[in-house]
Amino acid sequence: MVRSPLLLTILSLTAGLSVARKCQNITIPISISSRNGIFSVATPANDVDVTDFVLNNFRAGVNYTDNVLQGYKTIEANYNLAATYCTPESGHGKSLQVLTHGVGINRYYWDFSYNNYNYSYVDRALAQGYSTLIYDRLGIGESSRGDPIQELQASLEVSALHQLTKLLRQSKVPGIKTKFDKIFHVGHSFGSILTYGLTTKYPEDSDGIVLTGFTIDETFFAWFGYASNWVVANTNPALKQFPNGYVALGTAQAFQAVAFAPSNFDLALPAAANSIAQPIPIGEILTIGSPQEVSNPFKGPVLVVDGDRDLIFCGGNCSSSTPSAAELVRPKFTKVTDFEAVIIPQTGHLLNFEYSHPTAYSAIIDFLNRHV
Repeated sequence: MVRSPLLLTILSLTAGLSVARKCQNITIPISISSRNGIFSVATPANDVDVTDFVLNNFRAGVNYTDNVLQGYKTIEANYNLAATYCTPESGHGKSLQVLTHGVGINRYYWDFSYNNYNYSYVDRALAQGYSTLIYDRLGIGESSRGDPIQELQASLEVSALHQLTKLLRQSKVPGIKTKFDKIFHVGHSFGSILTYGLTTKYPEDSDGIVLTGFTIDETFFAWFGYASNWVVANTNPALKQFPNGYVALGTAQAFQAVAFAPSNFDLALPAAANSIAQPIPIGEILTIGSPQEVSNPFKGPVLVVDGDRDLIFCGGNCSSSTPSAAELVRPKFTKVTDFEAVIIPQTGHLLNFEYSHPTAYSAIIDFLNRHV
């Protein structure tokens, strides 16, 4: 990747500053249809049940999802997405970035307020003239809830992202009447999987995508399951409002293991991140890899950004193969002519929360700036 020295200078100057901006919290009604799996999985009633689920779901050589799949059903329903729309102080940007978060955290992964917004990707995008939309995925944060096993699945989330994008292009989102020249989609982890799924099913929805914390290799998902030490989510007082069927990280050590590279994070940050921590519905775990199982007909520009020490997608070493794990995504995009892959050295899965986040942000902004 070739980066403009001037751009990198601008980014470095803005790296630690909270920029002038205008933001509004909005509620976005959506009506969607989704083909969901019907799973014969009992709702875990206690932590023993959760551990049994983990041992069954991540067992080597066994496709547990297929084993418990009883058939399919179409879900047609209305939901509300909780979102935050931000623009530069100067007004609406010509291009919009739709930012989709991963599991275990809400939309503020992209706009984390810790240390005077030093870790905010939204701030970096606004400083470069983009508008941004962050939203809580269905079942998470302030967005509508649903059955955590039979309803909250990857297919439903892809349908929600598609409908959200459609409304944005039609200028029908409450509070956002701007007609954007381009709409880019940026995802992290499960949010990247959903972004991939969006452009697989609806390749005209996006003008360019960025997939962070993402590869096509599901080998190490089991490491995620085992290292997370999941418990029934509502045993955590902060998550007591969630019904059984959601799981959550069991310890601070589990969070460190799945999220960070050694010695690359502020020791006070994980505790601060508890303010935006969220549980994971079992339906998402059962379907987490389904959108990326097929080739993608998308023709627009694609950037994949991974931390070198990503445990979940690379087993802690995204550079162990040649080409890299990020580069191995390229063959999935059979019609893309502009594909780039970036590995951020000594960085774990949560790229936004590590000391190296400015490097990741520079790669993303640089790439999108060349496609505005």
